[in-house]
Amino acid sequence: MNINPVCNDGNCAATQSFKGYEPKVNVVGKVDDYVQSMLDTYNAQLEGQANLYKRNINVAQKDKALFVNSGAVTSKIDLKKLNHASDFYKGIVDNLKANSEVGTKGLEKAFSRIV
Repeated sequence: MNINPVCNDGNCAATQSFKGYEPKVNVVGKVDDYVQSMLDTYNAQLEGQANLYKRNINVAQKDKALFVNSGAVTSKIDLKKLNHASDFYKGIVDNLKANSEVGTKGLEKAFSRIV
């Protein structure tokens, strides 16, 4: 989204533009109330981690499975097997770490992080 500056008396540069903030955590499709509440709770931490790894996080839900993608590796978090709320956060961060290692360590070693 580009926002053009307001020009007063023609005193504005045509090259100036301001870009709105694009979130790093994107929800694809619909998620249930539990997942939305967890994303709201951990939003600041997840945005910070995504900025550190310079990646966007895509989250999608099908039944009781949450799919997280931030690159080549997609991970699945089984919502029925979560013991603590921090496991939700840890699963997403593990996906970020795995995708950041694909280029240097290879796909197999990066994939072993989340399995």
